[in-house]
Amino acid sequence: MKKRILSVVLVALLCLAAVLGGCGETKKYDPENFISDVTNPQIVKEPITIKVFVPKHALHTSYSKMAFFTEASRITNLRFEFVEAPVDALEEKRVLAWESNEADMPDLFLFGNEVSEQIQLSRDGMLRPLDGLLEEYAPNYSALMKQYPALKTASTLNDGHIYSFGTVKNVARDLTVKQYINTSLLAEAGITSLPTTLSEYKDALIAMRGVVPISKRGEFRALGSEKLKNTRNFVMSAFGYVGTGIEVKHDGSQKVVYVPGENEYKAYLTYMNELYKEGLLDKDVFETTQNKLIEKGEAGNLGSFDYAADFLVVGASRAADYAAIGPLTSGGYAGINNTNKVWLGYPEVTATTAVIPASTPYYKEIIRFLDWCYSEYAQKLLIAGVEGTHWEWTDETQTKWVQLLPEDATNVELFRGTFSPNVGTGASFYWNKEFVYKQSEPLTEQLNADSENYAQYFTEPFPASVVFTEAELLEIANIERSLDDYMQTFEINCIKGANGADIHADWADHLKTLKGLKVDRLVALYQQAYDRTFQ
Repeated sequence: MKKRILSVVLVALLCLAAVLGGCGETKKYDPENFISDVTNPQIVKEPITIKVFVPKHALHTSYSKMAFFTEASRITNLRFEFVEAPVDALEEKRVLAWESNEADMPDLFLFGNEVSEQIQLSRDGMLRPLDGLLEEYAPNYSALMKQYPALKTASTLNDGHIYSFGTVKNVARDLTVKQYINTSLLAEAGITSLPTTLSEYKDALIAMRGVVPISKRGEFRALGSEKLKNTRNFVMSAFGYVGTGIEVKHDGSQKVVYVPGENEYKAYLTYMNELYKEGLLDKDVFETTQNKLIEKGEAGNLGSFDYAADFLVVGASRAADYAAIGPLTSGGYAGINNTNKVWLGYPEVTATTAVIPASTPYYKEIIRFLDWCYSEYAQKLLIAGVEGTHWEWTDETQTKWVQLLPEDATNVELFRGTFSPNVGTGASFYWNKEFVYKQSEPLTEQLNADSENYAQYFTEPFPASVVFTEAELLEIANIERSLDDYMQTFEINCIKGANGADIHADWADHLKTLKGLKVDRLVALYQQAYDRTFQ
């Protein structure tokens, strides 16, 4: 998945944080209170309070009541004070937190700590280096790094140090998003097989008139946004690319391209414009929120949509009417003859899970706590909650388990939000299929099967393991901001045919505009970072 690059504004704020971070009172620390014995789950003799910065989703209960952390507190003897940042304002709130003086600075930043931020903060001496401490205080995590060598590689910055704990996910369903279609409506129209090409997909949409043929959340935004995926990439993948930004060509050439400058992107715009003009793309697609999409799904008004799981949109009772599609091939559309099936798959390993500010005196305690988060008990707790309360085994051999939903539960994810920060954010430490795939419920088993069908096609637009220099990040941020602003308007106008936009007539001017916005330099920066890593 393409790395999210810090904007110049965020980098400037982080630089300011380096100046302000030294102000304020120093936190008191008693070294005799720390329990260094890693075989003892208790971390401190007397309770201490760790201030933790976390992303807050609407489906989350307050973190202080979340079972994962109440259990962690009970076991480790640590107390937690949370700084909860709404996911929609996460970047801004996190930068403000880094601006805090030493007395107010969080002791731990959990989830979403981009590598680009780590480079800036580590250069300014604001992060605690972890190498040298992990082997002594983090046996679970150290073992995981040996099991997944890419975890150590991804976590090691250009200065040779490790500043972050990372995440491992080996569960296919959590590494992608599916595209669903209503097979019940197709059967009524006499269509008995799933579409395999773009033209067949369009025919299927036409056959489902009377409902919203294809809808999604309002994610047609700037191309640098993490929200750009799913339906856009579903169509784009038929043309051989899984993203609409920087991507390495999947023909073995190792050539970096900016996809909106390629003929395949022109074909994508043409196709989407056809769908929009013919009423096959939800007219509200640019404004539809998650809640509105779910409302349409639960009312039975969706023909095709993208999501992590169909039942989360249409409800458990309607899920049997839907099947996961694809990936498609272009089938010669617009002269593009792509037969290579690719699908957007996120990295199995990421290095953004947790960072520790250099200002906290509790770094040993925090390292031990984070190591506990990778324990077998914590893995189950994050995935399913407390055994006997939130889930239970269905057999004595412990090969199957089920979630214990309250009788009045109307939303599974809302229930999961009472015990796990994973809900709505994908936040995790070690999302282990050895336990996940033992969940014995029809909807989940079908979801696992659908996801495994996609897994063979998983492709990253740009390798997450590539590490940029700070100078590269600053220049990339400048260029991408301008490109994103331009591309947002250009793409929407082309798909809608608004403001006189004509894809074919405007294409030459579009390419000229990209050059003026330094797209060639952007590609060169990504290419040199890629070559430095792999050649």
